[in-house]
Amino acid sequence: MVLNSSIKKWECIQPNGKSLQVDLCKDLIWITDNTGSFSKTFDEVWNNKLYSVPVNTMQEIYSELILVDSENKNKNCRFWKHINLNLLHPLEYTSETENRKYSLALSKSGMQLSTITDTKNKYQSTDETTDTLNRVFFMGFQQWGVPLEMRRSVREVLLNALSHDSGISITDAFPLIDYDKIKEESFTEKYGELNTEGGSFQHLYKNKIDIGSWDRGSGSSTTVSLERFLLNEWNVQSGVSPLFVKNIKEAIIV
Repeated sequence: MVLNSSIKKWECIQPNGKSLQVDLCKDLIWITDNTGSFSKTFDEVWNNKLYSVPVNTMQEIYSELILVDSENKNKNCRFWKHINLNLLHPLEYTSETENRKYSLALSKSGMQLSTITDTKNKYQSTDETTDTLNRVFFMGFQQWGVPLEMRRSVREVLLNALSHDSGISITDAFPLIDYDKIKEESFTEKYGELNTEGGSFQHLYKNKIDIGSWDRGSGSSTTVSLERFLLNEWNVQSGVSPLFVKNIKEAIIV
């Protein structure tokens, strides 16, 4: 690997505590960690942020990448080309539902969301996520169940910071879904002798989707927000009932 053409270099700490170096070169981005080095094309970086890179560093990378790849038609590229961070009004928002408390902070550095879940006073769990501005705008929230007005406010703040000639409109943003209109559905498939060896399940709730499987006593599952399921992040719709998609689309406000 030759990095003589490195335009900009970042050194940061990954979530696992290990160091990471990112080099922006003329045609590629190189990532170096304790396991070695690998490259990403600009399109790969625009389409999928580097998950081992902290959000604040990722946003700096986008800001520099736009200078060398400004003609790229990718929507994420256009977002960073046309967003005026000086017009982005910092947003701090706290909201509570029956058993969840959400605390959000949106700024030039990205978005942070902390959720505390209290289940019948038996236990409390905290979920904290960070994301880049473009991914929030196009894909919505990683966490599920975020109250409607909080989702609406974030979308409006980001849209208002985009220039009018960006070609990006409210229809490009993540959809606003009225969770109350969702019809809950479940599908379970079992296999093996007496249907006891294993299987898979899909549960559509008012404000999230659970997808998982089990085999001989062990299993795994994942919970996905309705917005990111609908936008098919990481191909999560694969193998899931198309009725789920239809159900969610019917609950879209705008």
